[in-house]
Amino acid sequence: MYQIFTDATTDFLPQDVTALDITVLPMEYVIDGQTYRHTPADEDLSPNDFYQAMRQGKMPTTSQIPAAQYEDWFAPVLESGQDLLFICFSSALTGSYNNACLAAKEMMEQYPDRKVLVVDSLAASRGEGLLVEECVALRRQGKSLDYVFNWAMEARSNIQHWVTVDDLNHLKRGGRISAASAVIGGVLGIKPIIRMDEHGALVPVDKVRGRKASIDYLVDRFAQSYLPDRGTVYVAHGDCLEDAEYCAKQIKEKTGVKNVAITMVGPIIGAHTGPGIVAILYIGKKQ
Repeated sequence: MYQIFTDATTDFLPQDVTALDITVLPMEYVIDGQTYRHTPADEDLSPNDFYQAMRQGKMPTTSQIPAAQYEDWFAPVLESGQDLLFICFSSALTGSYNNACLAAKEMMEQYPDRKVLVVDSLAASRGEGLLVEECVALRRQGKSLDYVFNWAMEARSNIQHWVTVDDLNHLKRGGRISAASAVIGGVLGIKPIIRMDEHGALVPVDKVRGRKASIDYLVDRFAQSYLPDRGTVYVAHGDCLEDAEYCAKQIKEKTGVKNVAITMVGPIIGAHTGPGIVAILYIGKKQ
């Protein structure tokens, strides 16, 4: 018997957590010196209010989860006689993965009859969530902890992320682009095209002029690389529902894919991309 844990960057909603029978670990961010918790219910601050605060000039910061906190979360499961699989936010975007590995090592020394296995998802938002969903499906089929862990380590390279953002200044603040590029791009209406690479890092790969053109670009890339009938295709957005709806409509019309769901990007990821992010997250051909 084993439990599946993941972190709040999956952007699952409370009903998803219940349906999947998983544990989602909260993550924290800070705005104006006040700490908020990102959870499936987002009790502290709704995603809409979070993005509104950013539009008003607030600059949230995020931090990694310390190893001791993971140990506190893992210990009750191990004490109950169960093992644990933890599917973590991409290590290229957070130091939390390394801390989770330290905690897993410590916990297995304290509980030598138990296992704690940590998967670096190399993914984010509902891309990470897709990996969790697939692992849950395998657990329901009776697959062992080791089987699911090994499967996830292989399958994570099939999770695809194609992303565009509306405001380049947030990427500039995170060091993704230069200040000059942000200014010029803003004046010319240049929108970057970003993908998650094989190391789980966000990498700019192209740029186009205009919001609609950037979303069309994402759809074209999706059409070239998706695997039919492999789970839900997620269109994730940062408080720009109309753009997400346009994206979903284009996916359905151009590819015939029907299983498309629109979700919101939570504050941990949104703190670095800003409002206006649109992403297509899906299971596709290996990178």
